[in-house]
Amino acid sequence: MPTSPDVLSLFAKKIDSSEASTPPEAAQGMDRHIHVAPSKNRRWLLLIAVVIAISVALPIYRYFISLSLPTVQSGNIQIGTVSRQPFQDQVNFRATIISEHSYVLSASEGGRVDRKLVEEGSMVTERELLVEISNSTLQLNVMARQTELATQLNQLRTNQIAASQRSLDLKRALLLADKDAGELELRTYRLQSLAPQGYVSKEQMDNLKIEHTELLARRQAISLTLAEDQALSKSQAAEFSRTVSILRQNIETAQQLIERLSIRAPIDGRLSALTAEIGATLKPGDELGRVDDANHLKLQADVDQYYLPRMHEGLRGTFGYADANYPVEVSRVYSKVQAGQFKIDLRFLEHAPAGVALGQTLSANVELGGTSISLLLPIGAFMSQAGGSSVYVINQNGTMAIRRRVQFGRRNSRFVEVQGGLKEGERVIVSDYDRFSQSKAVRLLR
Repeated sequence: MPTSPDVLSLFAKKIDSSEASTPPEAAQGMDRHIHVAPSKNRRWLLLIAVVIAISVALPIYRYFISLSLPTVQSGNIQIGTVSRQPFQDQVNFRATIISEHSYVLSASEGGRVDRKLVEEGSMVTERELLVEISNSTLQLNVMARQTELATQLNQLRTNQIAASQRSLDLKRALLLADKDAGELELRTYRLQSLAPQGYVSKEQMDNLKIEHTELLARRQAISLTLAEDQALSKSQAAEFSRTVSILRQNIETAQQLIERLSIRAPIDGRLSALTAEIGATLKPGDELGRVDDANHLKLQADVDQYYLPRMHEGLRGTFGYADANYPVEVSRVYSKVQAGQFKIDLRFLEHAPAGVALGQTLSANVELGGTSISLLLPIGAFMSQAGGSSVYVINQNGTMAIRRRVQFGRRNSRFVEVQGGLKEGERVIVSDYDRFSQSKAVRLLR
């Protein structure tokens, strides 16, 4: 479309040509009616008016539209420039020194905390007494079991003495029966030798036989009674022994429970937590603290969930300590995501540097790939809005930023890789978009 000056010049030329084509006789005779066709002139005049109106209204429209946009001071935002430079495919994070082996201290039995012998953070040795707990019910129970054991032992001894005495009496009776039987046999032998001469009557001989039969029966009864008594005594002794053994085991178990009221360090290490307070009442299973093995350490870190698909065991990295870098390797990846982060464990490839302490936080990284030249944008809080799927690109004069769809790829702690939607040299708002995230554009004030 021609601009306003072009239209005016054309209109001027048209007027001049119209005047030049007027006949002389028309100029001489002023009373003669001249017919002029106005249609073309009016069209040009209308076109000029429209062009002028648009040229005036458009800036005014744009001005009022800009007034309705959200505004932000340029000094209150962060701006990043798209550039092409080397990209290190790694993830940086803060990692904490923790123990590979930690042992939780808990109350096996309920009770009252009587003494606390060490403080949280202290180095402790294996079997060192840390906390003492009292439990009167358990202690009374142990005393009752000990009393019952003593009673059973006394009863066992009494029964054993009685059985021994009874066995002794039966053995004496058996010996006496054997003695009587021997004497009777000798007397019978002598009388039998006198019977043919008539010195011994038949009645005497019959009485000797009867006496001998009774004596044999008595001896047999004593022998059977002795055998039965010995068998019974043996059975009772075995039963009492089992009962005593059970009582001893119960007492040992109860004593172990009492021993567990004394909380001791399971290993050499650091008492990293101790929640027990003197006078507190504990229930069975209540956690009292934790002892960490100070000789076997590892690193643990929280990493943005964005890196979870690419993180796996065996990836190498480094951490910095005392102006030096030490190699580490990912030893475990925890797939559970909490608050947008997941955990990883890293083991030392060489050794833990001298001087590092449990709970110390260090800067670390893991290499996910190599270094390549890429189109990059400085990373910022804007990545949290819609995952960085759109950004606000600043115009050339810096007065407005317009939202634009973009495609991002890999990222590290400093940059995100631009895969589409932005060109090198363009400037982008990289701070958060919370105040204007719903607007298609934002006005920038200097």
